[in-house]
Amino acid sequence: MKGKLLIDKFLDLIEKSSCVLGLSGDDSGKFAEFSRIDFRTKGICVRSVSSIASSMAYYVFNDSGESIDEDKSISLSSIKLKSMLKNLPKDSFVELIFEDKKDKDDVDSIGTMIFKCGKTSWKMPCCVASLIQEVKVVGGEKCFSIDKDTFLNAFTSVAYAGNISDANFILCNVCVSVLGNNLYFGATDDIRCSTFKVGNTTCLGDRRFLLPIQFFPKILKPYDKGEVDVFCDKNFVRLNQANFSIKLSLPNGSDSDSFPKFESIVDKAYPFKVNIMASKLRTMISSCVDVNKEECLLKINDDNVNIYSCDNYGKMSYHSNIQSTGDKVNIIMAICSIYFYEFLKKVKEEVVALEFYADSGKIKSIKITDGANQCYIMKALIDISFNPESLSND
Repeated sequence: MKGKLLIDKFLDLIEKSSCVLGLSGDDSGKFAEFSRIDFRTKGICVRSVSSIASSMAYYVFNDSGESIDEDKSISLSSIKLKSMLKNLPKDSFVELIFEDKKDKDDVDSIGTMIFKCGKTSWKMPCCVASLIQEVKVVGGEKCFSIDKDTFLNAFTSVAYAGNISDANFILCNVCVSVLGNNLYFGATDDIRCSTFKVGNTTCLGDRRFLLPIQFFPKILKPYDKGEVDVFCDKNFVRLNQANFSIKLSLPNGSDSDSFPKFESIVDKAYPFKVNIMASKLRTMISSCVDVNKEECLLKINDDNVNIYSCDNYGKMSYHSNIQSTGDKVNIIMAICSIYFYEFLKKVKEEVVALEFYADSGKIKSIKITDGANQCYIMKALIDISFNPESLSND
């Protein structure tokens, strides 16, 4: 087989397809960095497989001078091939020459691929194409289409609130809920929950599915700017765009029905609501974090907001002089100071709305809204290490 390919297009195929390799961290097999490349007289298709995802990228030759003289399917180390192609001028052509193997005892190799570009040339061993699964990145029902940047922004706006440890697999994901013409993104570690709403989206039926917090931004990265079509099934999610598609497997135990029903509280009004300048509240909580990252006490009397914290040596820190508007409330609530601060750092609005939910006379949770799209909910701490009765202004 002989051929000539434009480096820019060939490299783009290899980079996109190989983005799924090594994502899970346990792809230590002999062929973990290999991709299946199908050279055809009319175009090229590159397929890659890992334990959590599979990808397929392809393009059809036009009149740019690219050519392949015969069909051939092989497996190559796409990681090594990508590193070589990156060092060549992207607007140049690379010539390909396939040579059959000379060592008949080598059962894995079928030959050698020679690459030439100007004075640069190198050889790479080729494996039998069937050693790498022939990926069929198809199937699933289309759920919605969404702009790539909007997709990534919604995901990253909530992912920080999830739990990336292995303690609870379900909480290692961002849940995407399709309801009517709205998309709800939610992540939680069972103490806090961050949500983001994308409205006015053309959706085809209500459903829920999970996306892994650790891997999804890397999976979405190779997509071009513009619309991404999202398909899903109970076993996978597929992202499709023009000539590129990734199918993300959903392992056993990733049932989205087990994920907390966060959608029901996003648009629900809590009974008590106060409004506070975000910058002032952020400064107060930042001071509390310096003293104690794990806990602080929020106290609101009518229009006055006070926050107390205590270090390991019993030294109290008292922060006040914030005025609030809205409901006249008398609230004392223990919260995780670092969690509260992490959300406040992301708040874009000048004024933040704090809503409180009470049960049997006790504050159970706080909800913070940032504009029309972002919402954050945090449970009250049951126990606190210092005695609220000892609070002073010292």
